[in-house]
Amino acid sequence: MKLRELRIRKVWTQAALAAKAGISISTVAAIEQGKQQPSLATGQKLAKVLGVEPTAIEEVRKAVESQLGKPLWPSVPSIEEIIRQAQGRGTSQR
Repeated sequence: MKLRELRIRKVWTQAALAAKAGISISTVAAIEQGKQQPSLATGQKLAKVLGVEPTAIEEVRKAVESQLGKPLWPSVPSIEEIIRQAQGRGTSQR
């Protein structure tokens, strides 16, 4: 979930979130606007005050994935891909 959505669910302003997390309002705004990726430390602070795991915040998850160079979770194939795979196996059963 996006940081802004989590913040709004708490009915907090950017200033309130920043104060609770111990970061600047400009940092919260930049993260919400996609102008800045949060550091891992900032992500942990935001997650703690929002009551979620750090990777539940989309912007934090993307920052971690960027640093790792790979997704945190394996991608889930589309239903079309699953059907193609099943058809390719010759799944005829009698």
